Amino acid sequence: MQPRLFLMVLLPAASASAQVRPQLPALDSLRAVVQSRVDRGEAASVTLAVARGGQVLWEEAFGWADKETRVPATPQTVYPLASLSKAITATAVWLLAQRGRLRLDAPVSRYLRSARLTYLRGRPDDLRVEHLLNMAGGIPHQLTYHYDADNRAVPTVAEQIGRFGVVAFPPGRHHVYSNFSFAVADQLIADVAGVPYPDFLRDELFKPLGMDHSFADRPANVTKGYFADGKPVEANRFLPRGGAGLYASARDLLRFGQMHLGLESARLLSPATLERLHAQPDLPYPYYANGWGRLPLRTGSLMLLANGAIAGAASTLLVLPKENLVVVCLTNSTLGNDFTDAVGFDVAFALVPDLKPAFEALLAEVGPQLAPRPFVPTPDWQGRWTGTLRAGNQTLPLRLEVKADSTAWISVDEKPAQRVEQLAWERDLLNGRWPGTLPLPELAKRPHDVQWELVREGNRLYGVFRAASTGAKPEFLWPYPVELMKGP
Repeated sequence: MQPRLFLMVLLPAASASAQVRPQLPALDSLRAVVQSRVDRGEAASVTLAVARGGQVLWEEAFGWADKETRVPATPQTVYPLASLSKAITATAVWLLAQRGRLRLDAPVSRYLRSARLTYLRGRPDDLRVEHLLNMAGGIPHQLTYHYDADNRAVPTVAEQIGRFGVVAFPPGRHHVYSNFSFAVADQLIADVAGVPYPDFLRDELFKPLGMDHSFADRPANVTKGYFADGKPVEANRFLPRGGAGLYASARDLLRFGQMHLGLESARLLSPATLERLHAQPDLPYPYYANGWGRLPLRTGSLMLLANGAIAGAASTLLVLPKENLVVVCLTNSTLGNDFTDAVGFDVAFALVPDLKPAFEALLAEVGPQLAPRPFVPTPDWQGRWTGTLRAGNQTLPLRLEVKADSTAWISVDEKPAQRVEQLAWERDLLNGRWPGTLPLPELAKRPHDVQWELVREGNRLYGVFRAASTGAKPEFLWPYPVELMKGP
């Protein structure tokens, strides 16, 4: 018998509508809290799945997958996963690596055949596969809501890479949160495997684990999404798919989490591979590893966190290998993953009594290191910086004025200067935002403001400006590379 088929036999089976109510008093009290939040209309639905090892401790859905047609949520209701998708995409890459189809320390250019990246920083040999999976490749963050009502063709991943696949920061030097790193991983998987990314996930990951309610392309039975005010979110596909556009049920994510525990009944990756996948990367940011937030506790426990949030959905998957514990929380309301994280952590804290103080100790230690720091310009910062913004074949002139009072003023395409707001350091990147717009044809009549993410090297500033939609519904976050020099 092939190993994949063997896995499907061993994993616990249950009907789509079956629910397992908690048998432990600590979880029973949490159940009442979740039920009350749904009853108050705070969330259209919440679905939970909890397992210790191979035993399901709690698997239950509350509320409605579709309020208008009164379709109840179940443990097999399919939700958009948002950025939780990154952990699945990264696992697929590691599966190829374990089979000898690629090397994680090899250049991306060795395997990416159907699309070409633009290198503004570094050379093709500098960008390694492991950089993509740890968001250290210097590829800017990007997202697009592709609404059905707009009647536009969904671009292929190769087309998306042609437009947004820019290496704007030196590979391996900075942790730059990036959906689009995983769009490149999506295409890389297809090019290495020789089959489309959705087919590889279905045949090599989902089917072997019995994840028959998991999809790379939007299924017909996905839950309906709702804004925080209860209004429906228009049907859409979220791009990039590999970074934040997958779909799955809570029961399926429980199985995926059990695989990351290394259970014999859910073994796709060897214990040695899982140990490397979960290990601290030798990269600038130690708290992120291969699609997972990586939280090492003083107790010796390791918390792996995959989560995400988009309009109409939020998701949390917690895996604690030492405790043999997996926790899943999903919702179809626009509440942010703070909501699902809070529920998921409360479940874990209830089951592992010493976990909460250890987690709070980690936050107290790490939080100040990661908190934004005020931008206080030294004299060498003050004065005029000039440069350009790139948008395809078009360039726009930029002028930045940094003043001694810690304010900064930006002018784009010779327009009147506007004050930059929220100017702060986040680790080694200078972040800012201002209420202006970029005069580009693709942004015309699209309400947006502008964010920036910049690095300084001597008298040079480089990075990206990002146009962020501000209309009635979320639409896009599109990056544009920039470079400025100190001087007149």
